[in-house]
Amino acid sequence: MSEPPPKNKTPISNRGVSAGFEIAGAVAVLSLLGYWFDSKLNTSPWGIIVGAVTGIVGGLYNIVRPAVLQMLRDNASRQKQDQNKKNGH
Repeated sequence: MSEPPPKNKTPISNRGVSAGFEIAGAVAVLSLLGYWFDSKLNTSPWGIIVGAVTGIVGGLYNIVRPAVLQMLRDNASRQKQDQNKKNGH
């Protein structure tokens, strides 16, 4: 029987789907906001371009940040375990 994933960890497939929706949502919302600015200020296509680029950068940042934090936590935990082994605990 397979064990369920730990409560604090999300299965890889769910993280991938979530990441895709997060980037797509950020790009869509910020592009629509850019479109609205373009229609009000007559600056087409710059609002959409700035909105799309901002959405991509923001979406990627929101995906990379938790991954980096988890990597740092894992490294700190591994170093602590290595130190305990070294000290004979």
